Amino acid sequence: MLTVQETTRYTTSSAQSQMSALGKDDFLKMLLAQLKNQNPLDPMDGTEFAVQLAQFSSLEQLTNLNTQIDYVRSDLISLMNQEVINAVGMEATVQTNRLEVEGDSTDVSFSLNGPIQTGTVRIYDENGALVDTMDLGCYDEGIQTVSWESSGIPPGTYEFEVSGLDEEGNPVSAQSVLQGTVTAVTWKSGIPHYTVAGLDVRYDAVLAVGRPQEDGDG
Repeated sequence: MLTVQETTRYTTSSAQSQMSALGKDDFLKMLLAQLKNQNPLDPMDGTEFAVQLAQFSSLEQLTNLNTQIDYVRSDLISLMNQEVINAVGMEATVQTNRLEVEGDSTDVSFSLNGPIQTGTVRIYDENGALVDTMDLGCYDEGIQTVSWESSGIPPGTYEFEVSGLDEEGNPVSAQSVLQGTVTAVTWKSGIPHYTVAGLDVRYDAVLAVGRPQEDGDG
């Protein structure tokens, strides 16, 4: 059978090993229990008691810090959600190689890392089969948009890729993008998604958002 002093030491060791799993109230109760049950003729070592008090102080500070972090995280999530919602009705540029085809003409947008002398746009169906090819002329660096003659093409979602060469015949990096109005926002597994030009795109694929350009704007 354990003596009171042995029980006290065992409880102290147990408290240290389980402190991460206990709340500060539980830890304080254990500390008080040790004081009540200690042997008056052989009291707890002062240094050991001071260490436990320091542990309790650290636990309390960590608990308070975690509470503050939860508040900050909640505020950040609210701000982000508000920002996402405010994007509805705005014009967005998103990184994607998909485009929605419906009608005789479809806009195809891309971003060039430098000017090109010639280039090619290749469009594929959902099975990866080449549907059409467009030749490009001279285009400057930045985001460009060309009109694809899509009459006779079944409506649906297609993919495209862009390649270009500068005046010396060197390849120029080109990124497929999509430009259009944000018409809706949804959350999937906690991640916001925009609906842009009929396509569903993740929030982190958005490159830029701005107000629609009105007639007369320069």
